[in-house]
Amino acid sequence: MGMRRLMDLQYDEEIVDRVRQLTPRFAERAAEVDGDPRFPVENFRELSDAGLNAVCIPKEWNGAGANSLTYNLILLELGRVCPSTAMSWNMHSTCASLFFKLADEAQKERILPEITEGGKYFSSVTAERGMSFQHLVTLKTTFTPVEGGFRLNGEKISATVGKHADFYFTSGFLAGKKTAAEAIMTAVIPKESEGATVKEVWDTMGMRGTASDNIIFEDTFVPRENVLGGEDFIAALGKIDITMFHLGFSAAYLGLAEGIYSHLVDYVKNTRYDPNPEPLSHDGQYQSAVGALSSELRAARNLLYEACSVKDSGDGMANQNTVKAVMQSKYISCEICAKVAQHAMRLVGGRSILRRYPFERFYREGIVGVVMPPSNSRCIEVAGKIECGLKGMILQYG
Repeated sequence: MGMRRLMDLQYDEEIVDRVRQLTPRFAERAAEVDGDPRFPVENFRELSDAGLNAVCIPKEWNGAGANSLTYNLILLELGRVCPSTAMSWNMHSTCASLFFKLADEAQKERILPEITEGGKYFSSVTAERGMSFQHLVTLKTTFTPVEGGFRLNGEKISATVGKHADFYFTSGFLAGKKTAAEAIMTAVIPKESEGATVKEVWDTMGMRGTASDNIIFEDTFVPRENVLGGEDFIAALGKIDITMFHLGFSAAYLGLAEGIYSHLVDYVKNTRYDPNPEPLSHDGQYQSAVGALSSELRAARNLLYEACSVKDSGDGMANQNTVKAVMQSKYISCEICAKVAQHAMRLVGGRSILRRYPFERFYREGIVGVVMPPSNSRCIEVAGKIECGLKGMILQYG
């Protein structure tokens, strides 16, 4: 099938179709993933078996070579059926892509085959307690120089994929330094490294299957060859475009919104209350609600497409056009997702709170997108700064 044109954009239809063939099974597991909760190991295995474990890595390195639109259309499909899979896979895939951008040739040759051929996964191990996208970030995790590398100490939170990952994509400050410009470092740490342990604490109302637990490093040795960024490894992460994380959130939650909407439309088309002879879809109240939601979902899709286009036409760094487009897309996608989730409960009525229907799960999953980092309040603040001619930054390190 090759490349297909979508408006003025292109995406790899064959890759997206590969994912669509998997999603019916993912949908069957979604309630169990949420209810236990448990990490969707089968879904990850099937994505890997389908050749999608390194979906955005260039083909010459045995990746799938997907562009931003292809990648985010995949997340839309995953988000429709299992948002925990979508969010976890976004974190793994983004870390793999960031690794590729930061790694030297020797690091790529050593680690990439583990991902592309070995089916191994990354966990994003960067967040810390007290860290906020709305304030200057100062990391407490420290890399202390020792012979042959560094000793890493600190506790990371919300490390999606967690104990199921094989590599931890980790950031911290060089010991003795105070600001990111002179201190922030990024490294890849194998899960089996001595002193690296998982503290299972993830217990939330939504995205329950992402295994976003804490990772504790206690005097963990990090060989110099595992530090990313080459000779200029200090602050290397801040010199590349990291918006793939956030645009992926936009796609995953928009996919979830579309999934909820699809269930809602099916419900109103196939539900009838006596003595009315016709289903709810013949009622003007339901027609108006469906018409409004479908319009907003369509607008959100178009904004996502635009953000993909702007991102792919950038310079490899998060320029202001890219940041604004991604922040606006994340804001709109998560707002419409919360709105669809709320409207579905109101339109379905009392049945929506019963566990035998999916709507209570949809509500819990859909409502939390507005606080996923960066929160929607932060998204519009950054977009507004850029509109006002000021510098808008997603993360500001102290």
